[in-house]
Amino acid sequence: MPVYSDWVVGFALNEDGEPVYSDSDWGNAKRLTNARYRHIVLAEAARRYNELLFLEPKRTPNDPVCPSCKGAGGVAQYPNLICECGNLGWIPLGSVLESL
Repeated sequence: MPVYSDWVVGFALNEDGEPVYSDSDWGNAKRLTNARYRHIVLAEAARRYNELLFLEPKRTPNDPVCPSCKGAGGVAQYPNLICECGNLGWIPLGSVLESL
């Protein structure tokens, strides 16, 4: 199920509901292992598809506020822009955006 794409990579959920990505051939999609990217893909899937709301990441008491939006959950002037927190206003503790 397609979720979103950036300029280089497409993100989706496989038949098991696991986040995957591909830069060209969906037949060879790779499992997404980076915690921050998984957070973003699952948040966006829950936002786009009501039946996937159960996939929305749940915040724990130790999860910090997003350093980009400062907890606002995205940029109000650009609601279609996806923040590094998946527009949830927080990020998973210890996670980093790194190359796929």
